[in-house]
Amino acid sequence: MKKVLLATSALVASAGIASADITLTGSADFGIKDTGANGTDAYIHNEIDINVVASATTDAGYTIGASFDIDDQTGATAGSVSDQETYISGPFGKITVGDVSAAADGHGLADVGFDSLGVDDDVEDIRALGSADVVYSTTFNDMSVTISYAMGTTAAGAASDGDYGILLGFSNSGLGVTLGYDVDDSATANDSRTSLGLTYAVGGINFAGFFADNSTNSATGFSASYALDANTTVSAVYGSTDVAADKSDFGIGFKTNLGGGVSLAGGVGRVDATAGTSTTVTDLGFNVAF
Repeated sequence: MKKVLLATSALVASAGIASADITLTGSADFGIKDTGANGTDAYIHNEIDINVVASATTDAGYTIGASFDIDDQTGATAGSVSDQETYISGPFGKITVGDVSAAADGHGLADVGFDSLGVDDDVEDIRALGSADVVYSTTFNDMSVTISYAMGTTAAGAASDGDYGILLGFSNSGLGVTLGYDVDDSATANDSRTSLGLTYAVGGINFAGFFADNSTNSATGFSASYALDANTTVSAVYGSTDVAADKSDFGIGFKTNLGGGVSLAGGVGRVDATAGTSTTVTDLGFNVAF
């Protein structure tokens, strides 16, 4: 992603700061979507996301930074600021606080379409649990570790305080394995969830499997993608849970890199509508990264 440098090399000797940077990145998408629901029509979807990142590096080599997003999309009443985060990183790893996600949210089932059809939603509902406001992450050799915790952002206690989770990852020679575990400290039932992700790449094909369990319900998902050439990839996704009202979801899609950070993508799939029913959803549009 191309970055626009707004400010560089701000020396603050009294604070021991060697340099400071502010970068601006962003993404946008626009196209046509159709939910397939009775009585609805295809419609235009447009979304913009601007990401502002500021960082400073100390003389000792530690980086302290902050970021936030400015988001807006078709039908929204006004733009909003979201994902406010502050972090410190160094040889020990990285600690991030603010609007962060629980550890196991770091893996999941793939989706298709330029704006995602929702094929992955039911499976990831079984995975998702708890909240977080501080995350620690590090990597070593072929391993990665992410630990999340909800400490609370005010002096007053909250129901989410005490939630925690961990995500372990391993990747080597085309094989990837991720194992997640999250706990909702305030829940009285289904207060923990376990999830497993598997990926394997061979030739131009990438296979993935995802599995989640919350002691009451379980979910299974699979995906495969194939590179037709250097620019175009086709993908297929399937997801299923044993929740009574859920039907199996599946979809197929493509993505073509047009150069300059622009791609054309689309998909068609079957996803849940109301309980026990499903609809055919489609989309086609452009994604832009800048």
